[in-house]
Amino acid sequence: MEGIDWKDLIGKNIFVKLKSGFQYSGDISEVIDTGDNLLWIHMIDKFGKLVVFLPKEVVELVER
Repeated sequence: MEGIDWKDLIGKNIFVKLKSGFQYSGDISEVIDTGDNLLWIHMIDKFGKLVVFLPKEVVELVER
């Protein structure tokens, strides 16, 4: 998903659906730019588990 400033979503509760078909709800905890053109989004889901994904994997995102 282009046009999103992912760092602005830190601390926010979101619903996200990925190309793999997986869906998650939770809070964005960290956004890491590794400098190699990859941005890693870290999210704590509603079960307290860490979920990590790349923006290019996102099909749908809704801020709650």
